[in-house]
Amino acid sequence: MSKRSVPGQKFPAVRGRGANNAGRGSAFQQVYHGSEAQTSGAHQSSCNSSDLSMLDWPSLAGHDQSKSEKGRQPPLVPDSVWDTLSWHPSSSASKHTGSRDDSTSGDGPPLATPATKVDEASPRKFKTAPRPRRNYQSTAAITEEVGPDAHHCEASPEKGSRTSMAPQCAQLTAQLEAEGSRLTALVALRGLVWRFSRDKVGCRVVQLALSVAPRWHGDELVRELHGHVREAIDSPHGNYVIQHVVEMMPVAHSAFVAEEICGIAAAMARHRYGCRAIIRLLEHSSTEAGTIYLVEELLKEAESLTRHSFGHFVLQAVLEHGLPCHRHSIAVALHGQSGIPDAMLLNAMNRHGSTVFETAMVHCSPEDKQSICHGLLGEPEVVLHLAKSQFGRFVLKSLLGYPGEYSQAAVHVLQEASPELQGKSSRQIIDFLEKNALVVTMQ
Repeated sequence: MSKRSVPGQKFPAVRGRGANNAGRGSAFQQVYHGSEAQTSGAHQSSCNSSDLSMLDWPSLAGHDQSKSEKGRQPPLVPDSVWDTLSWHPSSSASKHTGSRDDSTSGDGPPLATPATKVDEASPRKFKTAPRPRRNYQSTAAITEEVGPDAHHCEASPEKGSRTSMAPQCAQLTAQLEAEGSRLTALVALRGLVWRFSRDKVGCRVVQLALSVAPRWHGDELVRELHGHVREAIDSPHGNYVIQHVVEMMPVAHSAFVAEEICGIAAAMARHRYGCRAIIRLLEHSSTEAGTIYLVEELLKEAESLTRHSFGHFVLQAVLEHGLPCHRHSIAVALHGQSGIPDAMLLNAMNRHGSTVFETAMVHCSPEDKQSICHGLLGEPEVVLHLAKSQFGRFVLKSLLGYPGEYSQAAVHVLQEASPELQGKSSRQIIDFLEKNALVVTMQ
């Protein structure tokens, strides 16, 4: 018996042996795949109850359901098939026009038994609604240490404003670069400074305006940032505007920056953007009252800031631009807490702390330098630990370059232990001793 299929569709051949297998293939193709041709009496006689029990009801019902969803007409089922089922249509099978999913209608077969098997064998797949995208806001160290009173800002202005802001920023930039139209651009920028400062393109317009504006115009623009310093520093774009205010404006007009971050100085020193603002204040207004008060506040946590990834940059700026009393406070903090053994050695071997030691050996007073050399070069074991450390060797080089009795003793310790110092880090110390003529003469 030949196998028939619906035109335009390919179905897998039903493999088997004997005449029964051929009957199964006929029932599979004619009844449950919607053959449009009228079935013959021979085909009807071949569809018995054993043939129906061998069919894969879940897959057949799922295929029929997909066809009905596409708007195709259901198959014409022979009477012999309905004789084997528990349900008989009240009308002729040729008059059935309902869908298989329409189980409650009176003009079509519900096929209850196959439908039950479909639900048990193959679970239905539901389309879930797309998940909404999460709006992650920037998290600063200020929130963790200060609390909910700290102000934060969004990375950009309200939704959809960046697209409309770009043409305006381009127009203002062109006007600010042309000398004849600068005044017009400065007037148009009034009331928009804080909004532009939080935008990726707008913050550059504000910085350009502060660079080319007359003093009285610049002061008027800067007033719009009063009360927003903490929020601006927390912004990846606004922090550049605050740095530019400190760099370009007179000290009297930029003093509000230090005043608004007082009380959270240590948290700002640990902040990714806050450390930049403090460094700019130290570079341009280190002798102002607000900056001095800010430095004294953060130096209370100088020992922990020494090993912080951002805080050590602030301490280096204090050593370079701060007052002598501030440098002395950092030199004392480098010794570490008195209750922790080898605290000074641990600071010197730290990735970030080692840079503070190197800066201290350049800017600190001779007394403080001598104290650091005594703490790190006074014991031979500490010298060897520094020579073998990845970051401690940089501190050891700066200590050996400072003339004194401690550096001479350290050179003798290194020469005696040179057979042990054959590692990658340790070998650089030996090469340093050989190339540095000053150290060689102190042997």
